[in-house]
Amino acid sequence: MKSYVLAGALTITLLACSNDGVSGTPDSSETSTTKIESSSNPSGLEHSSSSSEEVSSSSNFHPLCKASGNWGSRGGCSEIWPHGDGDLWSNGDLKVNASIYIDDSTSFGERAGEFFFETDSAEGGESQIIWSEGKYVLSEFKGLLYAMVQLVRGNLPYDPFCNIGFNIAGFDSSSHAISADISAWNGICVLYQGTISPTIQLDLGDSINQKIGYALPSVKMSSQEEPQCFEWNQFKQTNLNEDAETISGEEAAKKVVRIVFHFQEQPNTELDGYEAIEFLAIGTNRDE
Repeated sequence: MKSYVLAGALTITLLACSNDGVSGTPDSSETSTTKIESSSNPSGLEHSSSSSEEVSSSSNFHPLCKASGNWGSRGGCSEIWPHGDGDLWSNGDLKVNASIYIDDSTSFGERAGEFFFETDSAEGGESQIIWSEGKYVLSEFKGLLYAMVQLVRGNLPYDPFCNIGFNIAGFDSSSHAISADISAWNGICVLYQGTISPTIQLDLGDSINQKIGYALPSVKMSSQEEPQCFEWNQFKQTNLNEDAETISGEEAAKKVVRIVFHFQEQPNTELDGYEAIEFLAIGTNRDE
């Protein structure tokens, strides 16, 4: 089933390139892949780029329905739009409403709420992200987290990866990442579908990441077209070095720099490492 769905999506993408004259195939120079500077660990990558344009939120807002069935008190979910929009991000928005439910004393800097996109190219991998809008291949991200990722090991000693995520408070005037306390979100909800399951990671910035041995608190998502909600206490460290410090998901939520959707898997050789991904909404895990 996975191969069937992926093959269909890939066929549409490649047909768009040949029929519509839009570049963006894996070998095209216009493929949207953000290359990053070297890092000692894939989870600790810090360099990113993103559009700074912001799109206003829709007036017909429906909160992202929680998987628990408790829809909250802001209108719930309608039969017409059963899942709703995310109070953090909805399909088409260029930025995340990252300041929601965060203490007013928190300072926000440049690129707060902006998306970033990373591949393993700096580590020796050859993975890439190919953006698309339906059958049309895009030269770059345009507020639609709908893409094909190609995982290619290259010279990596581990499985290849791609990262998609967003900054919380952004960066100060010295380009240092600003952390924020997002514990009031009570976790995170995501409406996602794809042929590969991402891991959600809490990136705590260079200093803390190093102390915890780059074992970022994380939780594994599934590939399903239903809202998935996670509480902060579900975020756990894995592959923790015995010399590294430990941190709970609840404590980590008080000092988050970025939310990362980490795609890492042994490449599917039958499909040359291609996987289809699509995010429709991202929301907090609150009941109100």
